[in-house]
Amino acid sequence: MEGIIHLQLWQMIAAYIFIVILLFIVKIKGISRERDILISTTRMTIQLILTGYILVYIFDHSHPCIPCNRHSISDCHYARNCW
Repeated sequence: MEGIIHLQLWQMIAAYIFIVILLFIVKIKGISRERDILISTTRMTIQLILTGYILVYIFDHSHPCIPCNRHSISDCHYARNCW
């Protein structure tokens, strides 16, 4: 798999439909956890977005001491200074 997977707005909405269904069930059953569910959902969303950005950054900016497919560690002229 190559490249970045771009999610459309409808795909994000589809993912959050289950949370809306959960909130509906909790409300009907009289369980007072709506606030906890909303805080957890917000926290999860922020964590996933930040993790995605961090992973994109890591894979786009390789470290000079880590060899890529074309080079071996002995070919890296920075290898002597990395360890």
